Amino acid sequence: MVLSLHSMYEAGCTADLKTGTGDIPRALAIETFGVNFAWGGISLAALIAIVIPHITIGQRVLSALAITFIGFALFLCLGVSAENRGVLICLSESSASAIR
Repeated sequence: MVLSLHSMYEAGCTADLKTGTGDIPRALAIETFGVNFAWGGISLAALIAIVIPHITIGQRVLSALAITFIGFALFLCLGVSAENRGVLICLSESSASAIR
């Protein structure tokens, strides 16, 4: 999850997709990597929950679904926050230095 959030921050540092400033294709590629890595981690956690031997099948499925939905919601909120932070920190610094 940390690598995914770092990728989202780097995507924000590379370009602001809302205003179109920066290297948009590179930012989208970095963002795609971050999303794919997050989905891989969430899927792995859900698979681990499915193979826990001490609980019933129903509890395993519910655990895997809960991990999937909570993990996706957490990544969505934190990913957007990390990307916005990257835009605010990196692009505001570069535009401030361009003004000088």
